Amino acid sequence: MKHLRDYGIYNIPGIERSLVLVPCGQNTYFLYDSEFGLRLPPRFHIAASGYINNWFEDFPVWTVNDLIDTGETYNESRFPAEKTN
Repeated sequence: MKHLRDYGIYNIPGIERSLVLVPCGQNTYFLYDSEFGLRLPPRFHIAASGYINNWFEDFPVWTVNDLIDTGETYNESRFPAEKTN
């Protein structure tokens, strides 16, 4: 599988906003909308096979080879989690 940067910010062709890549297991990842950070559920899941699954579609459209690394890294201060008090 293509080398992916934990908490790297990536683009996918045809998706308007950038995505934050967060590890969730052995060679598996979640992709969160970079506008909202980790405050909302992930938009995509990357399986160990390298396929990117959209939560709202029945079949994978992309693979990790389609990811375009922006060179930026997720910063919690840029996308603070919502506080629940």
